[in-house]
Amino acid sequence: GISAYKAADVISGLRQCGYEVHVITTKTALNFVTPTVLGAVSDGHCITDDNVNRIAHIREAQDCDAFICVPATANTIAKFAHGIADDFVSSTFIAIPKGTPKIICPTMNTIMYESHACAENLSKLEEWGCHIIEPVYGELACGAVGIGKLPKPRKIVEEVIELLDTKIPW
Repeated sequence: GISAYKAADVISGLRQCGYEVHVITTKTALNFVTPTVLGAVSDGHCITDDNVNRIAHIREAQDCDAFICVPATANTIAKFAHGIADDFVSSTFIAIPKGTPKIICPTMNTIMYESHACAENLSKLEEWGCHIIEPVYGELACGAVGIGKLPKPRKIVEEVIELLDTKIPW
């Protein structure tokens, strides 16, 4: 989604707190933020579908201490909830061991966010132990005003730190 550009601030905030961050991005996200920017703020750890060993998702999933999807579009949420692994991000999500924290930051138009399909998918992910950082009310990229906006990056960083044992870098 268009709020993908804010991911750079989340990555930067987590790194400032001492975390190692590996970035995995979808092709669609690259319409809004470049691998150069993501690589720069993540100390060179940026994987796209175009520059990856096709089985590297297993290593990335097993080596991570937490998985954060920011922003999570309705499409990505649906993939996670239904086990669709057709890109590096969704393949990595499915390969993450049980017990590894998974944090999802939905962001989309209000009507999409409040749809039965999205609510069901988010509910399923919560039942599986995913933590959902709820979107906020505000003006959306489409011009509408409502729920669906990504929270401020600092708020996301604070919530992630609160959720994790900050003594363990990831």
